[in-house]
Amino acid sequence: MPFEEQSVFTLDLKKAQKFAVKFRYPSWVTNGELKIKVNGKEVAIEKDANSYVSIIENGNSGDVISIVLPMHSKTEQLRINQPGFLLCTVRLFGSRYRYSGFKWIES
Repeated sequence: MPFEEQSVFTLDLKKAQKFAVKFRYPSWVTNGELKIKVNGKEVAIEKDANSYVSIIENGNSGDVISIVLPMHSKTEQLRINQPGFLLCTVRLFGSRYRYSGFKWIES
């Protein structure tokens, strides 16, 4: 999982060339929210059957590719009857409970 919603890649090429770049479309990103820009211009993307998006570029050294993966959080009920906090796919919960043997006990 990334730590920020946006990642930026700068190309370092010996010469201009045509190539494809593939990004995985994570299940925790709502359909239609993933955005890819090349040199500041948004690129049309389509998710394939394997959850990848592909962009084909005539790339030059110094070109900048940015991808935005919007992160959403929500609460959910955990099996230990404690509310949990879900950030993308990472489940977080308070330190009120600790695991001892095969059960959760209140600290």
